[in-house]
This record gives sequence, C-alpha cells and structure tokens, in this order.
Amino acid sequence: RVALSFSPNMAGANRVDQVMHVVMAFRIQEDLAGFRKYFAFWVVEGRLSVIEQREVKQRLKEMDMPEIMEWFKQEGLEEGIAAGIQAKALEDARKLVEHGVSWEIITSATGIKPEDLEAK
Repeated sequence: RVALSFSPNMAGANRVDQVMHVVMAFRIQEDLAGFRKYFAFWVVEGRLSVIEQREVKQRLKEMDMPEIMEWFKQEGLEEGIAAGIQAKALEDARKLVEHGVSWEIITSATGIKPEDLEAK
C-alpha cells in the first residue's frame, strides 16, 4: 500500500494518470479501506493542481466505481474536495497576484476573480 501510494510523485509521469493508476490498483485488490485511508495522500503526494484534482474527480465519476462515489457522499468528501479545490485556487491566485500576473490570466487559470480574494 505505502509503496504504491508514493507512485503519484514519480518524475516525468502525468500526475493524474499516476493517481488513477493507484486508484485502479487499489480497486483491483478490492482494497476500499486502503483507498479511503490513502486517497488524500495521493492527491497531496502527487502535487495535483486544482485543475488536476478536478480531472481526477471527473474520471472517478465517469468510471463505474459506485463504491467509491458512495464513499465520497457518505464521508462528505464531495463537499470537502470542492472546498479544498477552492482553497487551493485562492492560494494559487494570491501567489500569482504577488508575482504581478494579470487578473485575466489568474481568472482563466484558477477561476478566481479579484472580488473572491477580497472576500477572504
């Protein structure tokens, strides 16, 4: 479990594909408990951007993985993931502002608008 969980951090690999590879390995092993325990770690270890996190979520929804989606609902993870994605987008927007990036680019990349940052 642990060695497999570190694979999203492998250099040169598509991070979303790596996380999905780990998800599938846990699914093949019918290790839902392991999935529950390590999922957040894979996202963090894989250093997934907000966009990549959204892609993982979308891929999970598109796959026939009702047990995982049901767990997301039971644990309130859909809301938690959405909140985490929003928090990461705000953090990214703040960093981009510090570097002088235009709001047009910031909004395009993160979905955050100036008033969203001011409200936080």
